[in-house]
Amino acid sequence: MPLSGLSDKWDERFIRIAHEVATWSKDPGTRVGAVLVSEKRILATGYNGFPSGIEDNLERYLSREVKLAYTVHAEVNALLNAARNGAKTEGSTLYTTFHPCVNCAASVIQGGIAKVVCPTVESAPERWHDSFNRARDLLREAGVETVLYVVTHDEPGSPEPDVPQMRSTLPGRTTLLGDRQAG
Repeated sequence: MPLSGLSDKWDERFIRIAHEVATWSKDPGTRVGAVLVSEKRILATGYNGFPSGIEDNLERYLSREVKLAYTVHAEVNALLNAARNGAKTEGSTLYTTFHPCVNCAASVIQGGIAKVVCPTVESAPERWHDSFNRARDLLREAGVETVLYVVTHDEPGSPEPDVPQMRSTLPGRTTLLGDRQAG
């Protein structure tokens, strides 16, 4: 099924993979996937979840306090998995199914990631908007290219309703769908 909006076929492919990786999360509320790529090769994947070796049962996920304390975000998981495998992340691209929070943005910058492809801030619940806006500002200041897309589900004519559709939106200083960010 063709996706509209992302001008680069590789961006589309890696976003689709990130959405598949998100399904591996056991969090019943929010499933996030991330794919770290360099030169069209996957370096690592990550999804939101508890650290390796920590019991991740439903009871813990349903306790917001426990969930927030224990969860490693998908972006950081991808970076840690790359490090664990000895992969160089400098100059790589991160594809994610949720806009990075401010803490993940700091990790992205420290990891040397050059480009982030993620959904718009508005595509997430409002409780995340402040963190996402701060993340956007950090990424911009650090010179990390940001490509935004919008996920819509169950679009008319979609043969696979649970596969996200992507299209361009949001004019402004943040780059949309492949154009270089204005400084």
